[in-house]
Amino acid sequence: MAAASDDGKSGLSLVSQLSRILDSDPFIDDLGFIHPTQLKSLQEMDVESVISFPEHGKMNENAVPAVGNSVYGEGHDMFYDRSAFWCANHKLAIVVSVLPSLYQCAKAAFLETRHEYDHFMKLEMTHCHTSLYNSVIQSEYLYGETLLCLRNRLMTYTRVLVIINCDYKSAWNVRKEMLASTTEATLSAELRLCNLALSHCPKSEEPWEHRRWVISQIMNYFSRGKMPKDVLQGELKHVEFIAEKSKMNYRSWHHCSWLVQYMPLSQMALELRRWKPWAQSHVADNCCFHFRRCLFEHLFNMISKESYDSQTCGEDRAAENQRICSHDTLQVMELWEDEIKWNEDLINFYRIREALWMHRRFLFYMWIRHIKPNVSFGSCAANFENGTDLKQTTPDRDNCPGDYCHFIAKEMELVDNFFSMSSSNHVEDANRQQILAATYKLWILLMLTKTQNCNSTESEICKKELVHVEGLLKVFGSERENLWDGLFKAFKVGCHSAVY
Repeated sequence: MAAASDDGKSGLSLVSQLSRILDSDPFIDDLGFIHPTQLKSLQEMDVESVISFPEHGKMNENAVPAVGNSVYGEGHDMFYDRSAFWCANHKLAIVVSVLPSLYQCAKAAFLETRHEYDHFMKLEMTHCHTSLYNSVIQSEYLYGETLLCLRNRLMTYTRVLVIINCDYKSAWNVRKEMLASTTEATLSAELRLCNLALSHCPKSEEPWEHRRWVISQIMNYFSRGKMPKDVLQGELKHVEFIAEKSKMNYRSWHHCSWLVQYMPLSQMALELRRWKPWAQSHVADNCCFHFRRCLFEHLFNMISKESYDSQTCGEDRAAENQRICSHDTLQVMELWEDEIKWNEDLINFYRIREALWMHRRFLFYMWIRHIKPNVSFGSCAANFENGTDLKQTTPDRDNCPGDYCHFIAKEMELVDNFFSMSSSNHVEDANRQQILAATYKLWILLMLTKTQNCNSTESEICKKELVHVEGLLKVFGSERENLWDGLFKAFKVGCHSAVY
C-alpha cells in the first residue's frame, strides 16, 4: 500500500512538473518520447537558443533562453526532474519509462475531477431552478469558485492526457466543453496544443477533428462566420509541414480539403498551382490528388452557382454578373485543361501509378458533368457507320475540349498507345500498366453508357470497344479472370445496368 501511495505521489509530481513546463513555454512545437539512454546526450548539448515566436513575428520580452534542464518563463526559474523531462528551444522530450505512471495518474485524477465537476454542476442547476421557482434573481453562482477551480484542473489533466494519448476522445470532448465560451487567445493556445499533439502523432484523427472544432469556434464568435485569412494561411502551412513529415497522411489532407470550402476562387486556383510540384514528386500519394479533386469540385460548383445567379438576378446587375461569371468560367476551364495535360504527362513518365489513373477518371467525370456542351453522340456514330475508327476522328489536341467526339477519341488514343508500346513486353510491370490503361478505358465506356441514351448504332460502338478491352484484360490480367467475367457480364446486360 505504501509503495502504491508513493507511486501516486510521484505520478502527481510528474503531472505537476509537465504542466509547469507547458505553462512556462506555451510555444513548444515538438514533442518526442525518448529512451533513458538518449536523455544524457540531450543534457550534454550546449544549448544556445534565442526564444522567438514566428507565429507572432516578435520577441517575447519576458522570455529568457532555456539552458540545460531549466525552463524559464515570466521572468523566473523553474526546474524539473532531469531524469524524466528535457525542454529547450521549444522542444520537449519525455522519457518513456515515466509514461505509464504519468498517464495513469493523470487519467485517475481526470476521472475523479470530472465526477466531482458533474456533481457540483447538478447542485448549481438545482439551485438555479429553485431560485427561478421562488422568483429570486440570482446575482452570482453559488458554487462558481468551486466550478472554476475544477475547470482549471480538468484543463490541466486533459492537456497531459491528450499529448500522451492523442486518441483519448473523452479528454478532447471535455476540453470542448470547457472551451465552449472563451477568448480568442485561449482558442489560439488550443491550436498550439493540437500542433504539439500532432508533432508526434500526425495520423491521429482526434487532434485534427478538435482542430477543426477550434477553428469553427474562432469563426463563429470572432470572425462573423468567416475564416480569418491568417488562420487559413497558418493551417495550409501546417498541413504542408505535416505532409513533408508524414507521407500519405490521409487525415492531414482531409483537413486541407475541409479548408477548401472557405477559400475564394482565386485562393483555390493558387493552391492548385502551389501544390503541383509537391504532387509531381509524390505521384503515389493519392491523398494529395484527392485534395486537388476537392479544389476542382468546388471550383466547378462555384461557377455553376454563379451562372445560375446571373440568370436569376435583376436586369440592372445581369450584365455585370454575366461578365464575372464568364471570366471565372474561363479561368476554371484553363485550370482543368492544364490539369488533364499535366496528368497525361505524368502517366507517360511515371509508369504503374494507380493514383494518376484515378485522378484522370475524376477529370473525365468533370468533363462529362460540367464541360461537355450539348454535342450529340451521333457524330461519333456517323463516323462509325462510315467506317471511321473512333480513335481516328480528330488528331488535334488543342481543339475545344467540349468537342465530344474529339475528346473521347483522344482518351482512347492515350490508352491504346500503352498497348502498342508494350505489346512485345510481357514483364509484370508492363502488364500492370496495361491493366490500368484497360480498366480506365472500360470505365470510360461505363460512363458513356450511363450518360447517353444509347440507340442501336451507339451500342454497337460500345460493344466493339468492349470486346477489345475484354480481350486485353483476360490476356494481361488472367489471374483476375473471375473479376473480369463478372464485370463484363453486368455490362452486357444493358447500357444502364453497369456498375460504377
